[in-house]
Amino acid sequence: MLASLPIPDMIPIEEQAAALVNGRAFELASKYCNGDLRLLDERWTITIADLIRYVKENGIPAGWLHFRPETFDGLYLIQSGSVWSVYEQERGEIPEESRRSFCSDDAALEYVLLNYYMPASRRTKIADSDVNAQNKGL
Repeated sequence: MLASLPIPDMIPIEEQAAALVNGRAFELASKYCNGDLRLLDERWTITIADLIRYVKENGIPAGWLHFRPETFDGLYLIQSGSVWSVYEQERGEIPEESRRSFCSDDAALEYVLLNYYMPASRRTKIADSDVNAQNKGL
């Protein structure tokens, strides 16, 4: 039987962000969690602020996220005047429930990154933190 490699305690935020934006979580699991995606899911430490900062510095690879109307399936973040719209498109159809409007590009980008790029385990923790912060303000 092969001995498993020791698992480092911390995965650098930069590597987490790059893996999320590029759809390469399996590479992090291979490098830091002996290939076990379940272990990786427990070890994400990236915040939405970290991911926004990474995207503003490095951009988002072309492919799934589009910034102008097209005929391709995928996610769209489109500016029209002073409004930014986010929606999904599949087979030329845009489900009404996928449409969101924002007053700033930062708000639209945060929505996209939080809901489409952040790991589910981190989204839950972020949502719980937001609820706790709102409760403290009551």
